[in-house]
Amino acid sequence: MTRSFAAHRLVATALLAGILILFALMAAYAPLGYIHATYEDLLGEWTQVFLFALTLGLSVRLATTPGPYRMFFAVLALACFYVVGEEISWGQRLLDIPTPEFFRRHNLQQETNLHNLFTGPVGTWGKRLIESGVSVGLLVYGLVLPLALRVRHPLALRLDRLGLALPPLYLWPYFAAAALLEMQLFRFNEAEIAELLIPLALTLTCAWHLQHRRRGLETTAPLARKDSRALAWQSLLLASAALFLAGTTTLTLAHSSRLSALSSQRIENGMEKFALRYERYEAWDHAETLYQQLVALKPGDASLWRRLSRVQALNGRTDESARSLQAALQVDQDNLMKNPASLRTHLSLVRTCRLTGLHESAEEHLQFALERAREWTLREPSNPKAFYWLSLALELDDAPVESLACLEKAATLDPLSLTYSRELARLKAQEPLAEDHL
Repeated sequence: MTRSFAAHRLVATALLAGILILFALMAAYAPLGYIHATYEDLLGEWTQVFLFALTLGLSVRLATTPGPYRMFFAVLALACFYVVGEEISWGQRLLDIPTPEFFRRHNLQQETNLHNLFTGPVGTWGKRLIESGVSVGLLVYGLVLPLALRVRHPLALRLDRLGLALPPLYLWPYFAAAALLEMQLFRFNEAEIAELLIPLALTLTCAWHLQHRRRGLETTAPLARKDSRALAWQSLLLASAALFLAGTTTLTLAHSSRLSALSSQRIENGMEKFALRYERYEAWDHAETLYQQLVALKPGDASLWRRLSRVQALNGRTDESARSLQAALQVDQDNLMKNPASLRTHLSLVRTCRLTGLHESAEEHLQFALERAREWTLREPSNPKAFYWLSLALELDDAPVESLACLEKAATLDPLSLTYSRELARLKAQEPLAEDHL
């Protein structure tokens, strides 16, 4: 593989280092920025979309002009077209198109796309297998084969003659980092960073091949100093264009009341998930900050007050923890006065009363919820919600087998429910009941 002059290699390395350092700093010091950069329909995902779109455009150019690897770039163009469509669910969210029944039934996010038939918010063996396959493929394509071509291994030379266009070897850190992040070893939504690095590496690869073709060079030939500098500037321009288009799109969509509301909901969900992730790493200050922002947005959610109380206690802020727990109790009592028959409120009170030492009250609320939920299932045996709430009550009553049976019944009655699918996956994995259910 070519030993091009350092200009393009230097720019490519600087872009990679900048991205990784920026994400690391946001994860460490700016959780909200990290959420905006890794969640759906926000800046990070739109940057991915436009990088794939740029790769699509460059691939079409390479596939439609005389030169080697035309078939490879034609296939890459089709692949990028598919990825762009999948990333935006083929315009479903933008145009507010209802999800067809097939995708509602089988898609793990109930969106009109194919990849979430296998991957999504629910951990499955298929998802893990795909992640592993993608990681291995990235390492083979971005590191092993370019290195083999550098040393002129017979297999790499044969693949080159057959039309497999490889990236320059100095882009291997992109593929290696993406392979690692795709495995989600840190469980910090880092696969979204991988999905940013992959199209950027492919865009740089296409620009590199295009520059060689313009100069009539073999891909094993080095670029002249001026050509490498031109390629470096082109790479910076392409990366800047993707970021500019992503920012413009994100701001434009923010002016749509419907899409803005969806984005706000995603950000809130992201804040809840990342607060738990920061707890996992004992980053109590970040977790507490996120929970404080959440209770400011949703002061009537007792579960958020309980989470805040727990984090404050772990952070050594006992007085603040006690006040937050009392706030949770007050919210539960207010909700009970508004709706004395609410199963959600009674089960929430079980949690709050247990934490405040009111064990008799907790038992009373649990028994009330169990009795009402059982009556509901007898009165409406075809209602999945009845079995769902009985499942939650049984789990709080330390009856996991019966809880699982009720949840399976709910999922059978309503196979389209993403909530029941997620809960089944959680129970089968023997994970604890999350606060956000109560």
